[in-house]
Amino acid sequence: MNECIFCKIVNKEIPALVLYEDEKTLAFLDVNPRFEGHTIVIPRTHAEKLTDLSDEEVMHLFKVVKHISKHLEEVFDTDSFNIGSNNGESAGQVVKHLHIHIFPRPKDSEKKYGFEAAFPVNEEAKNKLQETLSKIGNIEPLSFSSEKPKPKPQPKKEEKPKDDWYFDEEIY
Repeated sequence: MNECIFCKIVNKEIPALVLYEDEKTLAFLDVNPRFEGHTIVIPRTHAEKLTDLSDEEVMHLFKVVKHISKHLEEVFDTDSFNIGSNNGESAGQVVKHLHIHIFPRPKDSEKKYGFEAAFPVNEEAKNKLQETLSKIGNIEPLSFSSEKPKPKPQPKKEEKPKDDWYFDEEIY
C-alpha cells in the first residue's frame, strides 16, 4: 500500500478541498496555507521530483499551474503570486510527491516575500560565479519540434471558361 499522502488524496482515501482536476493533475487548497488561496498542484502519477516526469507530463502540469494562477489572480484581485517547489530532501521537500505551490499575493501587502527573503545571497557562491560556470559547462539546447500539422488539401475549384458571354456567379 502506498503511504504517500498525495497519492491518497488522488485516490480519494483522504479528503481534500479540490479546486481543479483532470486526467493527469489535481489541485487543492493547502491545509497549512501561507496565504489565502495557497494552492497545491500535483501530477496524479506518483513522482518524487520534477525530473522524474516525462516532458509531456511536465508541460501539462505547468499549463495547469498557469491556468490556476490566472484564476487565483482574478479571484483575489491581484497581479502577483509566487510559485515554488521543493525537489528532494536537501531542498526541504517534506512530502515525497512532486507538488507545485501557488501563493496568490495581496496587492497592498506590506511585506514583500520572495526568493530574496527566503534565500539570501550566498557571497561565497557569488565570488565563484566564473568557476561555477566552468564546472557546469554549456548545456546543449533542447530540440523542439516546430512542425505544425499540415493543412488538409483543399479541393481545387473547377476552372470555368472566361468568355465575354460567361456570367460568373461567384463575382456577382
